[in-house]
Amino acid sequence: MLMFALIAGCFSAIAQGNFYLTGTVSGLNGPAGNVQVCVATDSSAQSNFNYFDCTTTDSNGYYYFAIPGGAIIGPNVVYTVSV
Repeated sequence: MLMFALIAGCFSAIAQGNFYLTGTVSGLNGPAGNVQVCVATDSSAQSNFNYFDCTTTDSNGYYYFAIPGGAIIGPNVVYTVSV
């Protein structure tokens, strides 16, 4: 029984890691600053993990998300990024 508890503890520690999502937004004239970027999990994926957040690009068009607990083990999680 103790072995199962230790193994389960290892999996839960791994499952709670952050997932980092970064990128840049560009337009016809180069980097697009001050653009809202949103990311969400796809509700049709076979997962119990849900996430939604928005941020604004910097002057170089760069965005960054640190999704707490987003590095999960199990069924795939699909992240959808919309600009």
